[in-house]
Amino acid sequence: METDADRRAMLLAVGGQKNITVNGATLSVALFTSEPLDLPFDGLRVSTDAPQLACLMSEVRQRDLKNGDAVVVPDEGEFWIADIGNESGLAVIPLRKEP
Repeated sequence: METDADRRAMLLAVGGQKNITVNGATLSVALFTSEPLDLPFDGLRVSTDAPQLACLMSEVRQRDLKNGDAVVVPDEGEFWIADIGNESGLAVIPLRKEP
């Protein structure tokens, strides 16, 4: 059975950071990624960055994180939570630039 300690170790092993904050509080560990995303739009393909955060779902619940909360990623800037998805103990959080 996988524990939060296992998930925390996995996030650190793939480049997770201990300096990402949500609403001014530092998360124990979180992984920020910004992947290119191609979207269809009215017959055209639109490319954009799709930033997201992965962290422990238990921490999301403990801190009562919700859509619109401010996220600061050092060297990347400020974002806002767009949605929170639960992936078996890990939260996958799409971010947006505008509040």
